[in-house]
Amino acid sequence: LFAGGSLAEITPQDVDQLKSELPIVQLHDGDLVVVALTQSGLASSAGEARRLMDGGGVTLNGEKIGPDYALTQADRKVAGSALLRKGKNNYALVDIAAK
Repeated sequence: LFAGGSLAEITPQDVDQLKSELPIVQLHDGDLVVVALTQSGLASSAGEARRLMDGGGVTLNGEKIGPDYALTQADRKVAGSALLRKGKNNYALVDIAAK
């Protein structure tokens, strides 16, 4: 996964390892990804999070996203969570609950 693999290739063992090593953020349907970036510690402020996304430095499940992106249940592609990435080596898992 981190070496260019696909999300479809993730095994249950991979997910267990990810959950033990990455920050996990609990959010709800409709919450902005800016909140996930700040709560996970990937960004120190909402302004920094927006600048990162404006510059193309943030992906969710491998897709670049903008600052107005709202999380949905459909984003739960990694064992019930979404994989948020800042830059090349900074990751967090986002658990997205229904409202």
